[in-house]
Amino acid sequence: MTGLVTQVREHSIFAAILRSDPELLLTYIVQRLGTSQRALIGWTAMLIVEGQADGSIRAGTPEQMAAMVLLVGQSVLQSARIVADILSPDELVDELATAIDGYLKA
Repeated sequence: MTGLVTQVREHSIFAAILRSDPELLLTYIVQRLGTSQRALIGWTAMLIVEGQADGSIRAGTPEQMAAMVLLVGQSVLQSARIVADILSPDELVDELATAIDGYLKA
């Protein structure tokens, strides 16, 4: 997830939308899940199932846990600019990884 957040954050189209038309993103933040978001939840849920099977991820409903991971990642993407003077891009990713790891840890 952290790698994906980095790729999206650095993507020129995402950056342009965030700067010029943040209202476009608002639909996918507060109103509904898009196709890509649903796919990410499904993919993340599969990884969570694998982690639960090997004992590295705590018990819980994989789809619900994956949805929370998506929300955390989206929050970082949307808010990275406002903490840029506190967290460098690398530090942001490191802190995101720590947050997700702590949430999922068995």
